[in-house]
Amino acid sequence: MTSTAVAKRDVVSEVCERIASEDMALKVRQASGLPELTIKIQRAALTTLQTNPDILKGNVNRPSVYTALIRCAQDGLLPDGREAAFVRFGTDVVYQPMIGGFRKRAAEHGFSLVAYVVYSEDDFDYGFGEKPFVNHRPPKLDLVRGEPIGAYAVATDKHGNRYLEVMSKQEIEEVRKSSRAASNGPWVTFWGEMARKTVARRLFKQLPLGAMDERTVGMLEADEIVFGPLGDLPHVDPAEEIVDVELAENGEPESFPIPEAART
Repeated sequence: MTSTAVAKRDVVSEVCERIASEDMALKVRQASGLPELTIKIQRAALTTLQTNPDILKGNVNRPSVYTALIRCAQDGLLPDGREAAFVRFGTDVVYQPMIGGFRKRAAEHGFSLVAYVVYSEDDFDYGFGEKPFVNHRPPKLDLVRGEPIGAYAVATDKHGNRYLEVMSKQEIEEVRKSSRAASNGPWVTFWGEMARKTVARRLFKQLPLGAMDERTVGMLEADEIVFGPLGDLPHVDPAEEIVDVELAENGEPESFPIPEAART
């Protein structure tokens, strides 16, 4: 077993132990304002870090992980890769809302929202105006769909009113190039999901949601700002003593129990 592998597991173990602590449970609960979400957010974070340890590889800034967790809690999203994700930028880990997060928030405002990637061999037609429409028919499953050429998002309210956003691949690529993760992270490994998120986000900003709450504003700003200090949130001190975590027989971190504080 190499020293590098041991070091990686030690980082994952220590960060997960911190996230699963009673103290962090209280901070997550305070940030979310929804006690029932606390345990879900912690479990999602633990699963993400245990199954994707490379997020914590190298000289990671550990306080940035805790900040990302608190940001997820503030916006009421799970860091499970669907509603939100932990993304590595240099030595920092930051939170980004994903397509599932925008769909979740849209549903809370009475909109159903879907987004799809369009490929060169798809039959695709759309139109704007008083009654926006989109017709999208992919080829049969055993046929090649070709290269991605764009993406679209459709939102429908409870009255059946439809809202449409369509972006070409060139437009999506312009967004990618302006991103902090243009050449790494999810834009490289999950281009399709990021394309769906990009067009859904653009449509989401145009929906008549009325007065947007802090969670919605936080989601929309998450891709546009570099996170700073936690402000008035309880400070997470990385220098606090971390209890050593025993490793399973296979050398991987154990699953950490959620503290009782998260359940109350």
